[in-house]
Amino acid sequence: YNSLRKKHTLEKIKTLKNNWLSAIGLLVSAALFPIFVQPIFIVYLFSLSAIIYIASKPKNEFMNLYLAFVFRWATFIIFTIISLTYIPENTLIAIFLLIYLNTTFNPQPIKTT
Repeated sequence: YNSLRKKHTLEKIKTLKNNWLSAIGLLVSAALFPIFVQPIFIVYLFSLSAIIYIASKPKNEFMNLYLAFVFRWATFIIFTIISLTYIPENTLIAIFLLIYLNTTFNPQPIKTT
């Protein structure tokens, strides 16, 4: 049990190391925007990881890529609308930050065997 848990923890650390650019994006958002809009960016990253998990479910590689692409950009549009609604100042920076997070966040796909 411990070796399985250790392996899982090491995989999570590796995923975090691969996404250090996204972590920098979250730090930039913390510096630029008030605390009450931070959940927008954090939930956006959680949504992206859920999308990648859902997109990795089909066995067909083409479907995986298609679903990941469509769902990622649909989520981007939804969160852009949310940002435009709740961030009245610096909206352009918020949209650029969402684009940055969308392009840099790439966790390892979950293996479905």
